Amino acid sequence: MSDTIHSLKVGIDFGTTYSGVAWAHTATPDDINVIQKWPNGGNKTTDKVPTELKYSPEYPSGYKWGCDVANEIEKLVWIKLLLDPSQDSFSDELLAKTKALMPPGKEPVDLVIDFLRGLKDHTMDVLESHFGKDFIEITPIEYFLTVPAVWSDSAKAQTLYAAEVLGLGTKNNLRLISEPEAAAVYSLKAIQPNMLKVNDTFVVADCGGGTVDLISYEIIRLEPKLEVKECVIGSGGMCGSTYINRRFEAWVKNRIGLTQFNNQRPRGRANMMKYFEEYLKRIFADDPSQPTYHCPAIGIQDDEFAGVEDGFLSISRAEMREIFDPVVNEVLKLVQQQIASVEACGRKASAVLLVGGFGASEYLKARLKSVVCDPKMIELMNPLNAWTAVASGACQRGLEGVSMVRNQLARRSYGVLCVMKHNGTGGTKGQRKHVFVDPMTGELKIDNRVSWFIKKGDIISEEKAVTYPFYFTLGMEHNLFVENTLLACEMDNFPKNAKNPHVFTVCKLKTNLNVVPRELFDKRIAENGQPYYHIQFNLSMKIQNALVFAFEFKGKTYSSVEAKFA
Repeated sequence: MSDTIHSLKVGIDFGTTYSGVAWAHTATPDDINVIQKWPNGGNKTTDKVPTELKYSPEYPSGYKWGCDVANEIEKLVWIKLLLDPSQDSFSDELLAKTKALMPPGKEPVDLVIDFLRGLKDHTMDVLESHFGKDFIEITPIEYFLTVPAVWSDSAKAQTLYAAEVLGLGTKNNLRLISEPEAAAVYSLKAIQPNMLKVNDTFVVADCGGGTVDLISYEIIRLEPKLEVKECVIGSGGMCGSTYINRRFEAWVKNRIGLTQFNNQRPRGRANMMKYFEEYLKRIFADDPSQPTYHCPAIGIQDDEFAGVEDGFLSISRAEMREIFDPVVNEVLKLVQQQIASVEACGRKASAVLLVGGFGASEYLKARLKSVVCDPKMIELMNPLNAWTAVASGACQRGLEGVSMVRNQLARRSYGVLCVMKHNGTGGTKGQRKHVFVDPMTGELKIDNRVSWFIKKGDIISEEKAVTYPFYFTLGMEHNLFVENTLLACEMDNFPKNAKNPHVFTVCKLKTNLNVVPRELFDKRIAENGQPYYHIQFNLSMKIQNALVFAFEFKGKTYSSVEAKFA
């Protein structure tokens, strides 16, 4: 009889427009199941559920989610993008509408918690239906939640907080996985056999609804388990397929005129957008044999000049290109830039691995192949289930237990706001005002400096913490809470001055040194004869796609570090 303790691994792809869940039992690791039936989805099977919410005091729980609100007009969409104001997407009127529909007192992270609660509860129902309630009660369940690689540290921290509130794990053991890594884990297994070999480099292009993420990996090992390392810093942007929807809506408004557009009933507009999203956008391949496409236009009067007849709006092949191309061109530019970065470090990209919902677009595939891949003799690979690659890959990542990515590259530099010794000479007038005499030691010092401890492009590992030494002088009567500011810079050259416009605050750190017995601190006498503590400790930071902090003192690690993100 085996003593192995089996468990369930659940991968959650929380997406901008659609979300998915994949699960597997460790006793049958080759059997990854994607949830395809959703509450109030009828008999329809679909690999993902709309990331949508609607609040009302009439609902028993106060809100509905997913398929339950698919046909509603006044609903909250794109809630994921609200987590990251650093992304340039907030001028969109649809997102403004979502903000206006937020219930009083709700913050963006609360919307995420509500949606993920619905997702988690349904997942539990599916698992209990499959295994039985008694089995589920005694079986450990581990969750793996994906986030865009381009996400800010604040957005990742909020996602981690939401997951912790829902009981998906604690910040110290819950793993966030980057969406392109999860997609690569699944896809490289799904497309076996292929021509990739050890030392080859490939680009992962994870094209979703909101974000497009790119990471380039070099293959270190194929057997017994696939291992890769990042070879250049990843990139990405807000150019997912949702922006094609917005361009289509703007095109309709221009084609039929503002009066006709405004007179269309909301439900007719919603039906038109849904048809474009779920059908036309997915089949468009710029095929000469299909010169015209037709979209339902309920509530719009027939207009021969505008191409509206019998409740349908005609869209030419050239007009479809006009709708698609600005977004597709942004994706192509990102892929080209990533390939150029690979070439700049003396390597050649052997393949582009295209995944994500937008990655299933026949038009995107055709453009990517003709404009980017074929001219450079790069193979374009696209798994059959590209839409579910992220959720399935997150589940696979859980089954394997360790990341297939041995080394990652820091996407930005991290440092701390600090005080440094000053030599007393030179400096601008602005710098001189930050010079002072330390009352404890009598030394000349300067504040508003940055001490960088992770440089952009440094090799990092999610398993190994990066530590930075701190020295503090505190009066013996002080409560031993030490506050620090974690700063970051995305330039290749990072400045020492914290006031530089390219330096930004990531979070405020509050370290509780009261958990350390005071007799362990070094006691000294100040210039004025008063005793004080001279405290030395190490700040510990792990980059597990979200930042996790602790501090070390005399060989012991304490988790008493609170981070308040900007």
